Amino acid sequence: MIIAAQPDLPIYRHRVCIRFDDVSGRMPRIHHNSTHIAVGVTRLSVDDSGQLVVHLQRDAEGRTMPILSGWVHLDETLANGQWSAGFTSGVGQANIRFYRNGTRASCRNPALYSTYANIWCGWDTMARADLMQAGHLEATP
Repeated sequence: MIIAAQPDLPIYRHRVCIRFDDVSGRMPRIHHNSTHIAVGVTRLSVDDSGQLVVHLQRDAEGRTMPILSGWVHLDETLANGQWSAGFTSGVGQANIRFYRNGTRASCRNPALYSTYANIWCGWDTMARADLMQAGHLEATP
């Protein structure tokens, strides 16, 4: 069922800048400071396949929220190095896959890391409770 846009169905925004500056440990981090703000993202992890897992904030009842749309943009440092990235959604998370020259690469690849390497990401979600109240989802047991 396609859901019509309605003012009573709020869209929640999740936005984050992720920095790849941990050259020794090769673990990306949420880049949050006086000039970079993270909203609706709770933590990062890396799965066994090398995908970067972005854990998204849950709704007020603690449930995951369905992803409506999303994007991943590389900064000039990574784009200049022949990198690309995209996301596939999971339950309560977005999984970011990296590619270099068209070949899939782990987000722990040392070539991805430098002092100012960033990706900018965003996802829009809707709370399940909002969808249920509007009659677009049935309650699950």
